Amino acid sequence: MKEEELVSLCRQGDRAAFAALFREYSPVLMGVCRRYTVQEEDSREVLQEGFEKIIEGFSRFEYRGEGSLRAWMSRVMMNRSLAYMKKKRRTEYLNEPLYDNLIEDPVMVESDDPETGHIPEEVMMGFIMNLPPGCRTVLNMYLFEELDHSEIAETLNISKEATAARLYRARTLLKGMIGNYLKNGK
Repeated sequence: MKEEELVSLCRQGDRAAFAALFREYSPVLMGVCRRYTVQEEDSREVLQEGFEKIIEGFSRFEYRGEGSLRAWMSRVMMNRSLAYMKKKRRTEYLNEPLYDNLIEDPVMVESDDPETGHIPEEVMMGFIMNLPPGCRTVLNMYLFEELDHSEIAETLNISKEATAARLYRARTLLKGMIGNYLKNGK
């Protein structure tokens, strides 16, 4: 079934279309949830809450072409993940201190080692999951959701400087993890 047809049927409240939507997109959306929540049971709960919000919000969704459905649902899941973290009192990241010696727009973690690109995806995701919650959240929003510092700051209700500090710290920590991984022979 084409995406546009699926959207049309979901807007009409078609249960079979909602089931198809879940089957088609739940693996990708579970990935979004897993980037923000550490425990799998939390991710499953967020996925369920998120799909409830998606079903409720279909009347307000504006289809803008191929990929807009996935983008909208990913944003819903990101927002649900953040709300879930707050609800579970996992918001200590909002009070993380700012870090000195920041550069305005830090470069992404890079290495001269040609093997850096050969780190398995599951290892890199493990590194990301081991970041402090505030750093992990900002890194995910910046890299995966492609939000800028203003959008991240507004979503998390923190300053742009705090988002830059947390992104810088995340990149620094990742660089160290990658270095250790490569040094220790994987």
